[in-house]
Amino acid sequence: MLLRNAWYIGAWADEIGGERPLARRICNDPIVLFRDGMGRVAALADRCCHRAAPLHLGTVVEEGIQCGYHGLVINGSGRCVRVPGQQKIPDDARVRSYPVIEKDLTVGGNPAAHVDAEMKTTRTATGVKFTRWMKNSLPPPTYVKAAGFSGRVDRWQEFEFVSPSSVLQWTGAADAGTGAYEGNRDGGFQFRLFHGLTPETETSCFYFWSVANGYRQNEPEATEQLYHEIAPTFVEDRVMVEAQQTRLSEFGEEGLIDIASDATRMQMRRMVDRLIAEERIALAAE
Repeated sequence: MLLRNAWYIGAWADEIGGERPLARRICNDPIVLFRDGMGRVAALADRCCHRAAPLHLGTVVEEGIQCGYHGLVINGSGRCVRVPGQQKIPDDARVRSYPVIEKDLTVGGNPAAHVDAEMKTTRTATGVKFTRWMKNSLPPPTYVKAAGFSGRVDRWQEFEFVSPSSVLQWTGAADAGTGAYEGNRDGGFQFRLFHGLTPETETSCFYFWSVANGYRQNEPEATEQLYHEIAPTFVEDRVMVEAQQTRLSEFGEEGLIDIASDATRMQMRRMVDRLIAEERIALAAE
């Protein structure tokens, strides 16, 4: 048993600062330490109130710490002060904060484009479809390198979930104002992705993905370049989702909140839950 009602040194003062927060585990509690825009030290539970992603994988911003998964911003008191894509912040959107004192040399105790995206969720016969438009936005470096964009673009992402475990993605961009939003998506830059997830255990899965090039198709080097640009993003995602699963396995989902962009995820989970329930009823009837 650990004595919890006591003051412990959490870090040297010069360990905390800059854009990268500091992760510590104290008395078995995962804690993230950072300085806000005023230079004040804060200590929070290292678990976002949205989907439990570790906050230490995020970035320190003026208002506090921004989750690296979905972009929520949590201030030093643990309250959520910004949610990408929506104005209203749920009253219970907060994480636990810890009392902290800085004394002597010790301390104790840009999705921006996605924020302004136009999003739509619709049901299909086999699942659900989610479309996101980022009109008149700056193209990602990958798009510039692949298609030579020199200005702003109209960018789309279409995801179709086919229950229980497949996602078809169509992503691309065209020069802003050239008709992509209205349906003319010829030219520009586009590709398709297949995501296939196979459960391994209750908390792990196999993730299969494949990409199909939709531009410069007569140039094999373009497809090779696309693969090398996309592959590292899956590695980054793996780091985040595995860290998220670690928090969920330790603390469960109690206290987590849903935000506007969760509509698709919630429908997907309800579909899978319904299939599981139907399977159990069928097995019980045998």
